[in-house]
Amino acid sequence: MISMDEELRSASPVDAAKYIAGLSDSAALRVLVEYNRMRQFPLEEMLRMVKSYKGEAPSYADAARAELSKPTDSKSEAEPQATGQLSYSQMDSNKYPALNFVSGLNKVLGWIVVVLGVLMLIVGVISFQGIPVGAGVVFLVLGVSSVAFGELINVFVDIEANTRRGAR
Repeated sequence: MISMDEELRSASPVDAAKYIAGLSDSAALRVLVEYNRMRQFPLEEMLRMVKSYKGEAPSYADAARAELSKPTDSKSEAEPQATGQLSYSQMDSNKYPALNFVSGLNKVLGWIVVVLGVLMLIVGVISFQGIPVGAGVVFLVLGVSSVAFGELINVFVDIEANTRRGAR
């Protein structure tokens, strides 16, 4: 049995159905069975969703029913492996494209402002002038704040995903 990507492990049933609908029949069968065992999502409901995205009934529906009726090993395949989990923002970057863009822009611009602030501090200290030092400190604070705001956007997207997952 193939090992599912971390993205699919935490994907919603709708996202998983979209993904499965785009696979070849043999790959779709393996992923469908593994997803069902891991998430305990009703097979018939998943097959209905795959059909709606694929436009036709999946030819592997009977094979999936037969595979899922077999007993599994004593070690449950439904337990996730102890590999690192990806955050939702990494998993589904197309879910909120505007938020992801704003988050990335804030982080990039924030780091640029931090570098400018450090340069201004260096110039101010070397030239013994107070104005570049003060501006450098302000730039550092604004840059770090911008990076933190970009990360905060990712935190809110992760909270949304975890809330939706927890509701199931």
